[in-house]
Amino acid sequence: TLKKALGLELENNGLEWAKFKAAHGLQPQDAKTEAADRAWFTWQHFRGEHRPNSCLLDDEGRIIGLIVKGTSLRELKLPALPALSYLCVCDNKDLAKVEFAGEYPVLQHIDLGGNGLVELNLRIELPKLAYLNISNNRIARLELAASLPALQELDASDKKLDAIPNA
Repeated sequence: TLKKALGLELENNGLEWAKFKAAHGLQPQDAKTEAADRAWFTWQHFRGEHRPNSCLLDDEGRIIGLIVKGTSLRELKLPALPALSYLCVCDNKDLAKVEFAGEYPVLQHIDLGGNGLVELNLRIELPKLAYLNISNNRIARLELAASLPALQELDASDKKLDAIPNA
C-alpha cells in the first residue's frame, strides 16, 4: 500500500461533488458536461486546498494527485503510480533524497521546492512533464532524462546548481 511505501497517512482530498454542485447551483446540461465540470472543479479544489499529506483519487481508486508537505521525512521512495498527474513534495526541510522507483507516464507537474535535497536523479521517462520546481533546495547535482519533450517550465531558483544538464 502507499501508506506503507511512503510511511505516511494520506487524506483523500477529493471534492464531494453532490454537495459542491448543490452549494454552487451547478446544473450541467448532460452527463459529458457534468463529468468535465466535476473533473475541473475537483482539480481546482485539490490544488487550491493544498492540504499536507493528501491525495486525490480517480473514479477507479488510482492516485492522480499527491501532496507530501511539512513532514520530518529524510528520504522518500515513490512507488510506481501510473495514473499520477500532479506531485507536490514540498516544504520538507529534512528531506534529503527523493527516489522515483517506477513509471509515471502521465505525470505533468512535479514540485519539489523547499526541501533539503542535495541531489536529484530524474533519469526516468517523463513524457508529459510540463512543470518542474526544484527551487529552495541544496541541489548541487541534477540528473535529468535525456529527453523531456513536454517540459515548459523549470524553476531552479536557488543558485546552487552550476549547470543544468541537457539544457
